Amino acid sequence: MKCKKGSHKRHLSAVGPSLIVKRVDPDDSFARLVDTHNDRWQWSRKINDYRTDAIWRDDPFGADDYIVPFSMDKKRRWIVPDIVRDEIESVQDPSIALRVSVAVQTYSRTDVIPHFNRRSWGGSLRRTDVDFLPTQEYHDVLRDGTVKHKDHKHASLMTLERDPKPKRPRKRVADPADDWAGANLPYDEEALFQKVHVRYNVITAADDKRVHPYMFPKFRYSWMYEPNLRDPKFSELEGELRDLEEDLIVDDDDEVIASSTSGLGDLDVPVERTLADCIIPSRITSKERRRFKKSKKCGDEIIDRVSFPDVIDEEDFEVIEHPTIRLTINPNFRGTETGGDCPICMDPFSDRSPAFSLGCDHIFCRSCWLQHIAAELEKGKEEVPCMNLACSATLSQTDAKTLLSPESYSLYQSMKQELSIKLQKARRCPQCHWILPYSGSSVEHCSCGADLCGLCPSLVHLPLNCQQVQQYWDYLKKNGIASLYDIFPTLNVANE
Repeated sequence: MKCKKGSHKRHLSAVGPSLIVKRVDPDDSFARLVDTHNDRWQWSRKINDYRTDAIWRDDPFGADDYIVPFSMDKKRRWIVPDIVRDEIESVQDPSIALRVSVAVQTYSRTDVIPHFNRRSWGGSLRRTDVDFLPTQEYHDVLRDGTVKHKDHKHASLMTLERDPKPKRPRKRVADPADDWAGANLPYDEEALFQKVHVRYNVITAADDKRVHPYMFPKFRYSWMYEPNLRDPKFSELEGELRDLEEDLIVDDDDEVIASSTSGLGDLDVPVERTLADCIIPSRITSKERRRFKKSKKCGDEIIDRVSFPDVIDEEDFEVIEHPTIRLTINPNFRGTETGGDCPICMDPFSDRSPAFSLGCDHIFCRSCWLQHIAAELEKGKEEVPCMNLACSATLSQTDAKTLLSPESYSLYQSMKQELSIKLQKARRCPQCHWILPYSGSSVEHCSCGADLCGLCPSLVHLPLNCQQVQQYWDYLKKNGIASLYDIFPTLNVANE
């Protein structure tokens, strides 16, 4: 599209997906813990003499490093803007002097990626480009448990972060506390942990040009933007997507019309956020013959995961919901020391994403193992197999206790017990609710002193068999206990 006369040229710089960035905010943080250096080794060396438990803990949102942009389209980070309002209190930990805040911001896709950190000038902390982005939501939890939720259509981060001050006379002396860089804290010798304020900036990309930061004009402050930050691969990706859009347009006069799934196999990278539910082919489909040119990086195999919900045929695909069980990792879990990438999520093995196996040679990362265990439990499977389909190894109790946290292991045990009851392999004692397996004997003794039948979930019912007892309970359920008075008039039964 041509620009009108007198208007600025549009910057055609693709910025990729939405991002989440974690950094130590200078507001209400110990001064030496603030990220004033671009190099991580400088920052790590500077804070080496202080307790940093709040900084190096396992991140609940999957942002395992500071001042590093993580994609919102991986590891289910796209649900962070939806759940942060309800779960922000669980992320904050006052026992290690930690304060947590989350800012949901927006920037235009036609703009360049903003700076996430700015080197200090003259020894004073300065605001970064991220702080000037338009902010729609701000969630904060103080160390005393006070929760703040603020929403706005188009506000700055400072407006939502600071509490509204009472009106004062027009002429007054400037307060040093009003300065953005004057809120850092000194060293506290009596405190075990130095106070840290960790802020998450959830930056969503939008096509609306009105989300451009109006506080700083684009061409007046050119030092804030670095066009060299653009990845050269973006240009190649733009060309491939443009060619793909042209190829997918089929004229009505053509003899062969491409199927709805034929063009999807040409994508070598996702162009849209992956669905929350997996969509897999329910039967084998064949690709139809096409007359247009194929891409150089295209394969001939049909994909088993689709990211276009409007082109899915209900007869060709079925939707498998993701598990709703949330399992957490054992804090003492160390994993297997190995190199390479995870075969499932393709993330490299590291200290933040260690490897784990069931004793076989098939190694996967801990995040994929947690999702696999949750999915198998929701399917109702009694044993959790290895993620390699050709392997017969299963998850043992020792492996589950090593991998899962104590809370998740208790949930894993309770779900397996409920599954055994559902499969009629065990039952609960009617008195103490302890789970006992069926032994097949006529009488079983529980630790609480109750005598149970070894063939059905009821107490001992000799000399009646299990079928007669079931008929008796069905009769009471249908007619009520009052019907026994008609059969036995002299029976003294309390009618509740």
